[in-house]
Amino acid sequence: MTVATIYDVAREAGVSVGTVSYAINKTKRLRPETVQRVEEAMHRLNYHPHAAAKALAKGRTGVIALVHPISIYDFQMYLNTFIMAVGQVLSQTDYRLTVMPLLRGPAVAQELEASVNARAMDGVLLLHTLMHDERVELLRRSQLPFVMVGRSADNEGLYFVDTDLEASARVAVDHLVAMGRHSIILVSQEGAEASEISVTWRLAAGFEAALAAHGLPMDERLIVRGTTPASLAEAVKQRLQAEQRPAAIVACSEGAVMCALKAIAGLGLRVPQDVAVVGLADSPLYPLLSPPCTAVFDHAAALGQVAAGMLVDILDGREPAQPQVLLPPRLIARDSTMG
Repeated sequence: MTVATIYDVAREAGVSVGTVSYAINKTKRLRPETVQRVEEAMHRLNYHPHAAAKALAKGRTGVIALVHPISIYDFQMYLNTFIMAVGQVLSQTDYRLTVMPLLRGPAVAQELEASVNARAMDGVLLLHTLMHDERVELLRRSQLPFVMVGRSADNEGLYFVDTDLEASARVAVDHLVAMGRHSIILVSQEGAEASEISVTWRLAAGFEAALAAHGLPMDERLIVRGTTPASLAEAVKQRLQAEQRPAAIVACSEGAVMCALKAIAGLGLRVPQDVAVVGLADSPLYPLLSPPCTAVFDHAAALGQVAAGMLVDILDGREPAQPQVLLPPRLIARDSTMG
């Protein structure tokens, strides 16, 4: 089967090749009837202009960059779900996705700045935003369109989509209290920059507020942290060996759930009879665990769809209907808390 070219379209529509190019790229005002003739010819010939050529004509790359830190997702399936959702949105547009995994540290901003200065992308989806994030300030200064998946300390004038993390922690605590569990700890795997990680900070704030709402005491021992899976599992194990053993664990991530379960099993304890477990951010693995793990759904696919749609709107000159979106949490109750 012969593939139609721009020359075939011009001949079919009875116009010049230049006119076809103007009609496709909208780089010159044409009479409506001329545009209609070109579009009808394209339809009859099943002609699809090359996305890269269209982008070049408009002075664009046609690329949207997904920027994320590598270490955060070493133990999670979240990123794969998110990327698939973004890809589904972009498949209906002329934009294509490139993934930029960056290590934490001083080189991150430099590497991102080099890509921005080279205009290697038209826009950025910025994952795992820090409370005070130099990447955000860099993108602000560059005036390159970007959407954050997460929030910083100051979000004025910024576009973002995020799960309502504070509410997620409250939903988990409310569920455990309703199940008769009043001694609850929060388990989180995090690095040295824990106070700067928006997810960690907001979940801890929501956890503390939820305990207060139920009249439960809060002290720093109720938040158990570790910088590696091994150190976190050991920290949870030590906390479970305390004289007043916690009756429930709220784990901040898939990795934290696995560390908590390892510590519980290592002490010969049972889930949920001895210790109930809730995972914040649902995972495809949770229903496969024994027992299946209760979770607070964190909208990985919805976050990707909303963020990608928002950025496409901005790039195409449309103001998003909602520039800042918080998605409400939803509890998925399973056997790890129901015993």
